[in-house]
Amino acid sequence: MEKLVIGKIVNTIGLKGEVKVLPYTDNMKNLEKLRQVELADFSCILQVEYCKIHGNMLRMKFKGYDNIDLVTNFKNKFLQVSRESTKKLSNNEYFLQDIINAKLYNKKEFIGEIYEIDNFGAGNIAFFKNKQIDGSFPLLENIFESVDTENKKILVTEKFFEVVVEWK
Repeated sequence: MEKLVIGKIVNTIGLKGEVKVLPYTDNMKNLEKLRQVELADFSCILQVEYCKIHGNMLRMKFKGYDNIDLVTNFKNKFLQVSRESTKKLSNNEYFLQDIINAKLYNKKEFIGEIYEIDNFGAGNIAFFKNKQIDGSFPLLENIFESVDTENKKILVTEKFFEVVVEWK
């Protein structure tokens, strides 16, 4: 069963076992409905008592974890779910991990291959490279014309070239 990483626990909140989660999605509304997650490094299934959007983060509480001491070890751990438990994606929607190792093209040529996606709080940043350069770009709306996750191929729009940062 394939797992999707949905976020990272970055801190605890208060004394009653709540955690702050950095979500790995641009649609946090879908995560509010979660009832069960897996703590990746522990292979432990956690029942979600509640999940609330809190700015650009999530505030989560797990059933049976009612004390800060019980969740402190979860800090910097990843939360994941089975792909089957996620909603069906519509055209041009994708999970971030599905575009890692995807090849970027404009209408004429190969641009590079995405090797990492990170989130520094303000949004997701994709990192790519080819034989000559390394670069990065924010994952904004309208920078991809099409995304083929099955063949790992992405066609970029002209807007892509307005936001890309390259370095050697």
